[in-house]
Parts: sequence; C-alpha cells; structure tokens
Amino acid sequence: MRSARTFRPAVLLVAIGLSAGFLVSPVQAQFTSENVTLHAWLDLGDLGSTGGNDCWGYTSPSGREYALMGVRDAMVVVEITNPDLPVIIESISHTDTLWSDTKTYLDHAYVVNDAGGGGMDVVDLSQVDSGIVTLVQRMTTGGLSTSHDVAIDEDSGFLYLCGANLNGGRLIAYDLSDPDDPTFAGQVSSEEGANVHDAQIVTYDSGPNAGKQIAFCGVGGTGLDIYDVTDKSNMFRLSRTTYPNLSFAHQCWLSSDRQYLYLNDETDGVNETVIFEVSDLADPVVVGSYNSGVNATDHNLFYHDGFIFEAEYRAGLRVFCAEDPLNPVQVGWFDTFPENDDSGFDGAWGVYPFFDSGTVIISDITRGLFILNPSDALTAGALTFSYPEGRPDLINPTGGTGFSVDIAASCSAVTNTESGLLHFDIGDGFESVPLEFVGGTLSHGSTVAREYGLPAVVNVKYGTRMIRSGQTITVDGTAGIVVLDASNEKS
Repeated sequence: MRSARTFRPAVLLVAIGLSAGFLVSPVQAQFTSENVTLHAWLDLGDLGSTGGNDCWGYTSPSGREYALMGVRDAMVVVEITNPDLPVIIESISHTDTLWSDTKTYLDHAYVVNDAGGGGMDVVDLSQVDSGIVTLVQRMTTGGLSTSHDVAIDEDSGFLYLCGANLNGGRLIAYDLSDPDDPTFAGQVSSEEGANVHDAQIVTYDSGPNAGKQIAFCGVGGTGLDIYDVTDKSNMFRLSRTTYPNLSFAHQCWLSSDRQYLYLNDETDGVNETVIFEVSDLADPVVVGSYNSGVNATDHNLFYHDGFIFEAEYRAGLRVFCAEDPLNPVQVGWFDTFPENDDSGFDGAWGVYPFFDSGTVIISDITRGLFILNPSDALTAGALTFSYPEGRPDLINPTGGTGFSVDIAASCSAVTNTESGLLHFDIGDGFESVPLEFVGGTLSHGSTVAREYGLPAVVNVKYGTRMIRSGQTITVDGTAGIVVLDASNEKS
C-alpha cells in the first residue's frame, strides 16, 4: 500500500521535473551503469590471482568494513572503510579451484571450495583492524575435503555445508559455540534430502514458526526444498516445490518479513528470478517472477531493506526495488562485463549489500573486486499524481482556484513536504508557487480510531496480501500488533 501525501495548491499543477547528474572518472567510464557509481576497482592482478568467485563482508566491532573476496587460490581481505581507497590486508591461500565460498560468524570467517580439497578454512578476523588475519585451522574432520557452499544461521549459531563431499551433498550442520572449532551436530538423511547447491537458514522469532530453525535450499534440478533443522538429530523436509521452466534451482533468499522467497535458476536459459509465497512452509506457492530485461544469466541475490541486489554474470549488478514484493522494479545497475549482456558464465559472480555504510561489493570472475555506491538507485523511485476532487478544466488567472492533488511515492522515492511547487503559465511564461501540505490519506486514521474506541493498527504494509479472506486475526491497538490466528489454514 503506498502512502500518499496531499497538497493543496492555489492553481493547476502543470509539471514537476526531477534531474540528477554526476562526474564520471576515467575508470568509471569503462563501465556502463545507471544510478550506481564506482568507488574503486581492484582487478585480478591487484588481488594476485587469475580468477574471481564469490564474496562476503565483515564489519569489525569498531565499525571498520572489510570485503572478503574469493579468488581461485585464496580468500583476500580488503579494508573498504574508505570505499574510494581500498587496502588489501591479507590473503589466506588455499588449493587452486574455480569455486569458493565464504561466510562469517562473530569475528570468524569460514571458507570452503568445491574442487581443490583441503576441507574448510577457519579464519580469525578478531585482530583485522591491526592488520592481523589468522588461519586457525584447515578443518578436515570426518573426511571433509570439499564443499560447494557454506551457510550460517547467525541467530542460532550453526553452520551448514551445502554440496560437500560427505553425506551425498545434503545439508550437514556444525555447532559454532566455539568459533575456532566447529563441531558436527547432525545431517539431513538420504530419505529426507537431496544434494543442496546453496541455502539460507533462519531462526523464526515470532508467528506460528517461532523458535524453529528453517532451511530454504536450492537443490538443482529438484527445485526448492524447505527443511526444519531445529533438531539436529532429526532434520526433516517440510516441502519440495518445482516451478515452470525448472532447470537448476541455484540460490534463494527471503524477504525481510519472510513471506516471500526469491530464487534464481542458473541454467534455464532465460533471465528470470522466481518468486515464491512461503508463509506456509509446507506448501510454497509460485506467485510470479521478474527479470532485468537482458539475456544475462541470473546468479546470486540478496534481499536487504526492501531491495534485491542480484549478480547477473555478464550484466553485472542489478538492483530491484521490492516495495511491491510480487513486482520488483529495476532501479539501478552497474555492468562489470562491458562486452555484452548475453547468457553465459563470465562477469559478476557474487554481491554483498549488508554493510551499514551502504557500500555494495561485487566479485567478478574476470575483473576482480568492484566497490560500488548504489545510493541513487535506492532513492530513484517514482512519483504518481491523482486528483481526489477532480482536476479543474479552468483556473482563474488572478488566483482563487483551489484543488487537491495526492502525490504518492513508490520505491523509496525521496519526498520533501516543504519543497512541492506548482508550475503554471498564464501567457507570460512559467511561474511557480508553493504547494500547501495538508497531510496524508492516513494522517487521521489513529485519531478516528481513538475517538470511536476502536482497536486499530494503521498503515500495515501489504496487510491485504498477507491476510487472506476468512482468516481470524487479533488486533492489539495498544501494542500496534496484528497477529494471525495459528489455527488459520491456507486458503
């Protein structure tokens, strides 16, 4: 639901114009982009390797920010606190391999690779501010040699291997109570699971799934698997879901309200990310898809603060506003592969959008580490206009004509109630007068509820999508909470 703001001008609105511009550096000019600018670029030579793969990020307790860049034979730690002047801190080498992945928990990083062997690297980042990065161990417990991916539920403190050489590639859980020494906690059985390519694991803290630890998994040609992994001795599958044009379910990520899941398919031959409604974990429903308008292969994606950041190989970084979760709108991009936007496996592999500073990093297979500023994309939404009392056909040139216009901002468009202007021309050229702000359409909702003694919670985003006809809800107006009755069945 969009929040509209109403202005009361003196005469008819004719036009509102918005513009933006920026200077392009010589390096920036090598790459095309829209609403995303380049802070800095470290090529593979700078990183001491011949190929890049995935990336992750780490923020130290002091607030300093670090890119953890995967290359063929190492995990490279780069300080990007000043994103315009990155500093390479250390490189933790491992066996040469095309595929590598890194995740963090507290002040440790965990690095796996898919082909080079050597198990899982446990890396201590606690002294990184002092320039010290320590390889604690190269863990090969139980015969661990390779793993395609690693996922961590930071709330519960468990790490999960995805596509390891053990357990047929099914999920394997490790307890991180001692971050230096992960201990085996359990694994999904052959009866319940399949080889997992990538996963997101979360702990629910409210609603009917409160207290449960749930894994959302891309399982290649099998589709989307959802597992209850709360009890590590009995991790079981809740659902298995396919979708149109399924080829290789690659990676997925939840919206912040955990109502929707976005999944990319790496080999379906089309640029399309599938959207699932997952409020019922036992019965996910495909509710849509989106694309970036090019032919490039969609790859790793993450949802953060209402936006989807997606690495799309030869199309680089693509940024989508997911204010409407069923219809993400592309609001910016930075193409790290200038040659073309075709389908293929070159270009942007990974993206990390979770730094508090707003800096975003991209790991590119052939060009290294890109440090980007997406701020223009995050404020590049649209304004729409409507006239609740009708738009007048005639106005009095001496003044006195009044009407209302509702201005609705979508996709985080920046609005300022003090800056609205009406532009008009009565024959002597355009003139401007300020609009008078008189409040939004929901401005008085809480007042009406109070006067009539009604329990009310106003402006619940997408409430009409999450609450279905016939369901029972509890409205706590004092606490500002709407709770779905646990007995509701999916309609």
